[in-house]
Amino acid sequence: MATLFVYRLGPIDHWDGWDNVRYHLLRDANDFDCIGPSVVQSRLEIAQLLARFIGWEGDIREGPFLSGIPWETGIPQFILAWKQNNNGETFVASPVQLTWLHKVASEMITDDGAVVDFSDLHRGGFRTRHLAANSTPRKRIWMQA
Repeated sequence: MATLFVYRLGPIDHWDGWDNVRYHLLRDANDFDCIGPSVVQSRLEIAQLLARFIGWEGDIREGPFLSGIPWETGIPQFILAWKQNNNGETFVASPVQLTWLHKVASEMITDDGAVVDFSDLHRGGFRTRHLAANSTPRKRIWMQA
């Protein structure tokens, strides 16, 4: 079951309401009112690894940014986003599907290796493919650890 969804979108130019990730990475891990820096760093690394499978070239023009999302358990959850320098494409990573983005995203990848191409959504469908078993994001993540 997927636990991280990364979307490839067109440019986002306004980041009002988002925090710069550096703010969270520099906070005290014992501060109860914040998301722990190690959690933020880990999710960002996984999200950026996944984003490479759907077109991220490894550069960042703006971000990365973090925004909280409502969560039923009360445990803080958050989404991450950053804008690529070349062509301004933006990548958004979330622990849950952001279904409203399906209409505007070109692709989405999950941490279990599913890649969804939304380019035909306006025609009533979309295509899903899975990465080869030896190149799935989870396998690469474990190999890097």
